[in-house]
Amino acid sequence: MAAVELQRVQARAAALGLTLPPDAFLFSGSPGSFLTPDSVTQRYDRMVTRLGIGTTLHKLRHYSATELIAGGVDPRTVAGRLGHGGGGTTTLKTYTAWVAEADQRAAKGLGAGMPRRPAEMDPAERIRSKPRYPYEIVASALARQIAEGALPVGSDVPSAADLADKHDVSLATANRSLALVRDWGLLERDGRYRLRVADLADVQQDAEAPAAGSVTARLSDSEGDILLDLTIRHCGGVVARFSSVVDPRNAGELQQVLTDAVLRRGGDIGALNEYEMDVHRADETEPMVTFVASRRTA
Repeated sequence: MAAVELQRVQARAAALGLTLPPDAFLFSGSPGSFLTPDSVTQRYDRMVTRLGIGTTLHKLRHYSATELIAGGVDPRTVAGRLGHGGGGTTTLKTYTAWVAEADQRAAKGLGAGMPRRPAEMDPAERIRSKPRYPYEIVASALARQIAEGALPVGSDVPSAADLADKHDVSLATANRSLALVRDWGLLERDGRYRLRVADLADVQQDAEAPAAGSVTARLSDSEGDILLDLTIRHCGGVVARFSSVVDPRNAGELQQVLTDAVLRRGGDIGALNEYEMDVHRADETEPMVTFVASRRTA
């Protein structure tokens, strides 16, 4: 920058028939003399008054400091330019607010560069595949027995007392496990106290019933074949994730997609009713519906 200014001053001097000596001041009213500080201040004051800006020459020093700090220059370097001593201590005290603001922007920039947090697994899916707590472990084991046919449809479910004894948990934990499995739609109440294994086909019909409201409304919004994200689960664990163009209202199409996915995984087509398929819109995390193959069509 100084070299450019020097060339400009030399050109102006040459136009006036003057020659600048080697020791001439770069900023000067005449060769060989330096500017009077008050004249610089006066000229600056006249300029800002003409422009309608309320400032002073001294504030350029603060402007320089704050712009350097906001631009990410370290306080020690800024202190050197300002002539502050103490290795930047004075600079930090004077410009604390701008340093804090720069730190906040730095933190945001660091956070923006970090990878996104992976999407959280569906709670029921997570419990069945990776149970953490005693009641989840008992519920997962009971769901696996139902999926594998060890507890067939319509059979009585072990009582809370039996589960507590078998898994060495408290009666309250066992009751919580049964309530969780019932929430998954795998159990239904037979009478006032007894629980039995529900028919998965009936569970699917309940999920599509108008009483569910939100499921029906979301399906009715779909028109024909659309791109859907599909998650296939077997015995509570995820076995496949993929996208396909399908009509979410067409049970026959969903049945075929599920069948093809099971065959590609080398699964037993005779046990198709053990699989579940979550159907999502491509831009949504909440499933439109969970499809379970009917025993009558498997």
